Amino acid sequence: MTDPISLLSKVSSSDIRLEPYPHIVIKNALPSDYYANLEQSFPGIDQLKSIMQRACATEPNNKSYKRTLRHLGRRNKRVNIPSSLVVDSSSHDHSHSLTNTWQRFIDYHSSDQFFKEMLQLFEAAIQQRFPELNTHDATAKRRNSAQDSNFSVDAMIAINTPSWFRGKITGPHTDHPNKLFIGLFYMQHEEDMGGGNLKIYQRKVPVNDKNLKWPPESTVEEISTINYDKNTFVLLLNTPESVHGVTTRYRSKFPRRFVNIIAERNHPFF
Repeated sequence: MTDPISLLSKVSSSDIRLEPYPHIVIKNALPSDYYANLEQSFPGIDQLKSIMQRACATEPNNKSYKRTLRHLGRRNKRVNIPSSLVVDSSSHDHSHSLTNTWQRFIDYHSSDQFFKEMLQLFEAAIQQRFPELNTHDATAKRRNSAQDSNFSVDAMIAINTPSWFRGKITGPHTDHPNKLFIGLFYMQHEEDMGGGNLKIYQRKVPVNDKNLKWPPESTVEEISTINYDKNTFVLLLNTPESVHGVTTRYRSKFPRRFVNIIAERNHPFF
């Protein structure tokens, strides 16, 4: 049985890029043999459909589950599989097709322990931007868990489905203001050259209620591009300045594969 390895195991706070907002880019985040194990057993679309079909059968009124299942049959659609369907004891039937390595990996990265790793890494940046947040007392539960905690964490197996046509993913935007962290662990198929890179933007005009979520492209400038690549982890501290987007995805028979990690609370930070 393979113990999970943290995506943050090889970095420190000195690796954080502070401009235009705090974020970190970790190439070769996991040891090559461990990554190869995850990559080779990344669930295929049929496996993901099986998970969501079982989830829909258990919760037939869950609109999010139904939408996810529909998207798995369409082109260039974003799909997220919640960690609760992979590791929670009540959901073991849903995750029968996933390897133990994947279940343990998702379990760890949707845990309070990993949440505390993120807090410790970004502690100085959090204190500067959100001084009211006491990082030493903050705790987290897995999202959709019945546990009581300040924050919820999710580590979602995610894809953009294959597409035979060039298609847009998303332009410059910020995530919901109740999120503290946004993590993207890229697992590019070696034959997939379909685009879908992450762009980091800087605002050129002050943020306001109208441009907080979707700033017009004329009001931001690109600072860097982080390639969608294998074994690459990107972690953003979510602030009003944390504008990012994804480049056009080209024709590809392969899904764009990644793990989407978030930490959030019930009320917004900004």
